[in-house]
Amino acid sequence: MRYQVRIWEQYRKQHPKARSLPAIIPLVIYHGKKTWEMNNKFRSLINQDDQELALFIPNFEYLLHDLSAFSDRQVKGEVLERITMLLLKHIFDPDLAEKLPEILMLLQEVDRKENVLEILEVLLRYVVTATKKFDEDTLKEILKQSFIEEDVMQTFIDKYIEQGKKQGIQQGLQQGVQQGIQQGIQQGVQQGLQQGMHVILETQLNSRFGMLPEHAKIKLQTADEESIKKWSLKLLTAKNIDEIFH
Repeated sequence: MRYQVRIWEQYRKQHPKARSLPAIIPLVIYHGKKTWEMNNKFRSLINQDDQELALFIPNFEYLLHDLSAFSDRQVKGEVLERITMLLLKHIFDPDLAEKLPEILMLLQEVDRKENVLEILEVLLRYVVTATKKFDEDTLKEILKQSFIEEDVMQTFIDKYIEQGKKQGIQQGLQQGVQQGIQQGIQQGVQQGLQQGMHVILETQLNSRFGMLPEHAKIKLQTADEESIKKWSLKLLTAKNIDEIFH
């Protein structure tokens, strides 16, 4: 229903003067591991027992295309439709690497050879992303078994490797930036604490001994954390400013 509403909203933007909406035929293409068991009527999702409420509840049915119910030979249509449906059908199979060459061989039926590389890239990108278990050597072997033309195969492999390098560089940069931010935060916190300790000690010294001499101010400004801690302890027993810094 959400998808249908979005389509109708888009239609209204494109046809602001229209007085009616186009019909939409909902179709679910299912290729999950388990059997599809959900009711295909929208009203079945609504929790209601009172039949008088039925008039106020949207209702429609969707068509179900369960790929697991068909054999590979029963998958019909144009070549790209068959390739897509077969790939969806077998994407979760443990022996996908064995089935993939046969599926990709159908690319030989594509009329426009210049589109083969683009189609191949989309298909294999989906395979790699969905399964996360195909490396460069496996892809090369699959492409060889698919009888993909050598130049097309090499072009794809080169592009695949180059994209992997770019992605690795990008991830490295992101990690470097993140580490830099964390280090910057830590350094900022450390510097802030140290400056705070300087200010607190200077305030305490001014309160006890009055206005500090210039040499004492310079020592405070250039002091490290350990010196500040040491001088703060001396402040408890010192009788004058010189006993603090000596």
